Amino acid sequence: MKRLTTLPLLSVLLLGSASALAAPTWDAYAKDSCQANGTRQWSAKIKGDTGNMTLDQVCKSVVGVKVGGSSLTVLPNRCVCYALNGWWGEWNVPDSSCAPSFFPVEKGVCSDTKFGARVYSARVNFVPPGMSWETACRSAKVANIAGWEQPRFPDRCLNKGTGEWGEWDSMDGSCQSTFGLPEKKQCSANGKRLYTARLENTHTDWDYSCQHTSAISPARRSASLIAA
Repeated sequence: MKRLTTLPLLSVLLLGSASALAAPTWDAYAKDSCQANGTRQWSAKIKGDTGNMTLDQVCKSVVGVKVGGSSLTVLPNRCVCYALNGWWGEWNVPDSSCAPSFFPVEKGVCSDTKFGARVYSARVNFVPPGMSWETACRSAKVANIAGWEQPRFPDRCLNKGTGEWGEWDSMDGSCQSTFGLPEKKQCSANGKRLYTARLENTHTDWDYSCQHTSAISPARRSASLIAA
C-alpha cells in the first residue's frame, strides 16, 4: 500500500516541475534596417521552454508585445532560423525615419519658366530599399519652402549629376518684372493719352512678362520717386 501511494505523489511532483519551466517568449528586441517606405524591421530570438512544439511552431504562435517600443502587439511577420543563432521572429514596424527625405532646402535664383517665382531646391537624402531615386523624390513633402509654405511635394525632380534633386517654385516679389519710367505720348482716344514704358527686368519670356507685369501710373511713379 505504501508503494502505491508513492507513485501518484511522484507524478504530481514531476508535473509540477514541468509546469514551472518558463513559457516561450521573446528575448530583447533588436533594431534592424529599413525594409520599405516608412517601415523598419525589428527582431527577437525565441527563449524559454518549447514543450512538444517545434521552434518554428513556437515562433509563429508567440505574440510580440510593444515591438521596438511601439504600440505594436502582434505575431511576427516572419520566422527565420539562423544556423548558429537559433530561431528569430521579425516584425515590420512603422518608422518615419525610413521614409524618403531631403537634405535642407537651398534658396536659388528667380525662375526662368514661372513668372514671378523663385526656385528652391534640395537633394534627396534617404531612399528606402526597393524604391528608385526619382520615386523617392516625388514621394517626400517639404515644409516651409521660402520660410512660409505648407508641406508640399516638389514641382519637379532632376538628376543633376550630384544626386536626385527636388525643385519648388515659390512666388517672390523680388522676382517680379518692373517697368521703367513711363513716357508721355500722344492722345490715343477721347479723353485718353498713351504712355509707354520699357520692361526693365524679367526672368522669363519677355513678351509674357510684358503682358503680365502691372504698370505704375505716371502720377504714382512720380510720387514714389519724390518719396525716395
